[in-house]
Amino acid sequence: MQTVSTNQVYSVRAPAYYADEIGVLIDGFNDMLAQIQKRDEEIGHHSDRLEELVKQRTKDLIESNQRLTQEIEERKNIQSKLAHAQKMEAIGTLAGGVAHDLNNILSGVVSYPELLLLNMPPDDPMQNPLKTIMASGKKASAIVQDLLTLARRGVKVKEPIDMAGLI
Repeated sequence: MQTVSTNQVYSVRAPAYYADEIGVLIDGFNDMLAQIQKRDEEIGHHSDRLEELVKQRTKDLIESNQRLTQEIEERKNIQSKLAHAQKMEAIGTLAGGVAHDLNNILSGVVSYPELLLLNMPPDDPMQNPLKTIMASGKKASAIVQDLLTLARRGVKVKEPIDMAGLI
């Protein structure tokens, strides 16, 4: 009993020499030690298994956390790109509206001097100023077309193509 209580060694057994009451007590004591020893072994096994499960679960949680962190970063990046695209779309819409309004104004600046020049004698002193107005209007119109191209992110350009050369 002293070895068991002092050192907590449950594998020792007391020998039973007699079948009397002391022998029955020794047998009961030995059975009790066997049960305690078995429970300690089971607890040790469960403790080892529990530590292994905790290690595996911790590893799984770290991996999940890394994936989640990466996904959050990807989402932030995508949201940033989306916000940029929305800003660019708003700028494009604004530029398109301004370009259309300017185009309407410039059509008069380009076409009226041309009409005036049709009915004007070639030696009229107003010819050069009207041609300058018309040329400036055409330059402004080209700038507006560039603005429209920016707003639409490209405009279809119609130009003749030599099909024979292309083929």
